[in-house]
Order: sequence, then structure tokens, then C-alpha cells
Amino acid sequence: MINAETKRDEARVDERPQATVLEGAERSREKPRDQTSRRKMLVRAAAGLAAAGALLEARGEAAQAATGSPFILGAPNDASTTTELGPTPGFTPPNPTLQIDAGGDATAVTGTSSSGAGVVGISTSGSGVIGQSSGSGIAVGGVNSGAGPGVQGSSSGGGNGVVGVSATGAASVLGSNLHGGVGVEGYSPDGSGVSGFSQSANAAVRGTQAGSGAAVEGISASGPGVRGQSNSGTAAGVEGSGGSGIGVTGASSGGGNTGTDPTPSTAGVGVRGRNDYGGGIGVEGTGGLIGVKGASSSGFAGVMGVSTSGPGVQGRTSGSSAGVQGVNLAAGNFPGVGVAGGSANGIGVSGFAHSLNAGVQGSNDGGGPGVEGVSTNGPGVLGQSNSGTAAGVDGRNATPFGVGVRGRAEVASATGVRAENPFNGFALRVLGKAQFSTAGSATIAAGSDAATVANSNVTANSHITATLVGDPRFKTAVMWVDRSPGVGFTIHFIAAVKVNTPFTFLIVEP
Repeated sequence: MINAETKRDEARVDERPQATVLEGAERSREKPRDQTSRRKMLVRAAAGLAAAGALLEARGEAAQAATGSPFILGAPNDASTTTELGPTPGFTPPNPTLQIDAGGDATAVTGTSSSGAGVVGISTSGSGVIGQSSGSGIAVGGVNSGAGPGVQGSSSGGGNGVVGVSATGAASVLGSNLHGGVGVEGYSPDGSGVSGFSQSANAAVRGTQAGSGAAVEGISASGPGVRGQSNSGTAAGVEGSGGSGIGVTGASSGGGNTGTDPTPSTAGVGVRGRNDYGGGIGVEGTGGLIGVKGASSSGFAGVMGVSTSGPGVQGRTSGSSAGVQGVNLAAGNFPGVGVAGGSANGIGVSGFAHSLNAGVQGSNDGGGPGVEGVSTNGPGVLGQSNSGTAAGVDGRNATPFGVGVRGRAEVASATGVRAENPFNGFALRVLGKAQFSTAGSATIAAGSDAATVANSNVTANSHITATLVGDPRFKTAVMWVDRSPGVGFTIHFIAAVKVNTPFTFLIVEP
């Protein structure tokens, strides 16, 4: 290092004639390296160069040096061959062979080239170029105003092309490009293009973006754009975190499928999770509010699960909440569906339970049905039980005057509830009271032998049964019934009753 001791030696040299100084510098170069210390050699060489420059300037000659001439400070120096500087014998690393202290904010070394490399560092085992900064400056800075790299590192022996080490919070390697290019670029035909290593909790490679672009971007022609791997059983291979934004976003413009089945084999995938080991999870989402959220504006599914053997989507919970929950907030005349299940050959939605609770449960607090089944050819809802005592379909109602099971037909030719048993068994069994809307009561007026009842349920084929439930005070009975379809019926008795006599009736269809 050219320091205060150097300056004192220079002062002593300046007192001697210039020619004597040059001769002394030549003689110093002729001595064996092991007889002169490295520090004194640099001091004398610097003093000689300064004296030579002063001598040439005094003679009015150009302050330049050609091949074989001394190196002149403060002036351009030209040489047609490479200038080499070797270490003093006995030199002990990490003492540098050449060290330049610019002081202040000045640049210590600058390499400039019109087409080639500005600075090239070559090492067979160690580092080709080492830059060290103890302040907030840049240890090694490369600037290229053309199309080439600012700093380029190359290694052919299995080492690292560029290594940056920082003992402070500043960046060890900083690359900037003001023309839309790449700040730092790494290339390797077989290994990693850019490798970052950290022994702390901080990131090995970190990208910071103050604009709207990506902090770290990975582009690949065939493989993954960004790959993360973790050898820990709990840490994630790739982790994204955001304050109030999105932790990880995946986007894909590939595919081009316009059908109704955009599977991963026919369309691009924004984010894909993969696990090649049994029992592992391809994608896992955890959160205080929503673990995994999928959104789609194209009419397709927000989240799609595809499996060749197991379930496409599986939801689990150990609490009282739902394992899988679907919510649709659409309003209007055409509301959407909370959960939809479809199958080309199997079952659209299947529910399974190991307890006394329902395998599938639907609830509705807005007046609509809890569970609705719609079918174009088969039954809307099918219930089957393999128990000898349990019902295939069980309808219950615990409210006063409620209905357990209700069947309704929307046209006159349809049947509201149909009970059938093709094996000569009971088609309908009623335990408890039975009530029919076509059953009723009326009264025969005293002195009359007929009574007319208005009832629109009467058809031309209706079977009408009438039973006297009061004493007519005279022997009489029903002789015949006159039916008026859609209007009612008239009961005729054998003889007139003496007093008002009540009777009941039941209308059924054969």
C-alpha cells in the first residue's frame, strides 16, 4: 500500500538528481526478490515512476510509456504485451500482490473495453477477482453501456464464476440495468446459472422490486420457470408471503381449450402442486381465514381437482365446520350453486358417514328445500336402505302440524305420491291415523230421502261411500249415489228420515 512511509521515501528521492533515481530503480529491479521486502520494492518503484514522469515532463516529452518502459502515474500508458506483477517469495495469503487505496469516494480500479471484457480475473483454485467494501459502497461494480455484461465470471474447474460476500446488510452482488435489460444474469450449461447460499434465517437469493414488476422472475422453455426444493420435513419448497397482497400467484397463457373440460392435459396451469410419494400433499394451503382460494372469470371452475383413482377434491376438518364448503353469493332470478357435483357414469355427489348422522345433509333457512333432486329421466331423489327396519327414505317433522314426507304433482295426470310393491306385499302401510281430503261429512234434512254434497274431486268413476252416523228415527239405508263430475254427488235413501241425520263419506278412485 502506498501510505505515509511511501511519501517519506518519495521526499528523500526527490532530493537526488533524476538520473540517479532512475539508475537506483534499475538496480533495485536487478536484485533478487528474496533480498528486498515487498513494501520497499513498491515504495522504490513508485518513487522511480514519479521521478521519471517529472523528468520527462521537464524535457517536454509526451508523458507516455511504451513496452519495456516504466509505468507513469497520472498519464496514459500504452503497451503491446501483457504486464505481469508477481508476489514476493515467501508471500503469505491473503496479502494481495497489488493493492490500490483510492481513498474517499473515488474508484480504486476501473476496467474499460470497447468490445472485450473490462476486467478479467482468472484463478486455477482461488478467486479471480475479489472486491471488498467496508462501507456502504460496492465491492465490485461493472458498468456496460452497450449490450454486454457489466461483470462476467467464468469457472472451468467446478468453482464459482462470481462470488459475493457481505458482512453488512448491503448486497454482496448488485446488478443494475437502466435500459430494460437484466441486472444480474447467470449461465451454466450443466449446473446452476445463479446460486445463492445463506447460513442464517435470511434468504439465499433475494429480489426486491419497487415497481409493479416481479421481484424474481424465472423463464424456462421446457422446465419449470421457478423451482424450490426443501430437504426439511416442515419447510416449504417455495414460500410466498404478502402483507395485504397475494403470497404466491401463478399465471398461464397456454392451453387454448374452449370446451367444457379444461383439464391440465389440454390447458395451461397457473400453479401446480406435485407429490410423488404416497400420503403426501401436492398443494397445501393454511390460513386464518381461507387456506386455498381459487377464482375464475371464464365460466370454468375456480378450483379443480383431477384424479385417476382417488377423489378429485377432498376436504377434511377435525372440528364442527364442514370438510368441504361451497358458497355462492349470486342473487337475482338466476342464482348460482354452492356446491355442484357431476359425473359422466358414476355419482355426481356422494356423502359418506360412519356415525348416526347423515351421509349428505342439506339445510336451508330461507324457505327453500334443504335438499333438492332433479332428474330428466330417473327419480329426482332416490333413497335406499339395506336394513330390514330402516326406511329407504325417511321424512320427519318435529313442528306442530308439520309434514314428514310430502309428494306433489304439478299436472292433473301426474301422481303426488305413489306406493307400489310388485311382489304382492304391502304397497302402503299406515301406522296411526289416516286423513283424506276427499273424506267429509254432511246432513240429510228431516223429511228428505236425498242429500247433495258439493265436491269438485268427484269424477265419473269415483267410488263414493256414505255412512249414517246419526239415528234417522226410521228404517232407511243408502239406495244409490248420483255422481256429477267436477261438481259433487247426491245420495239417495230408501225412505225419508224423520229428523236431521248426519252422515260421512269417502271419495276414492278405483
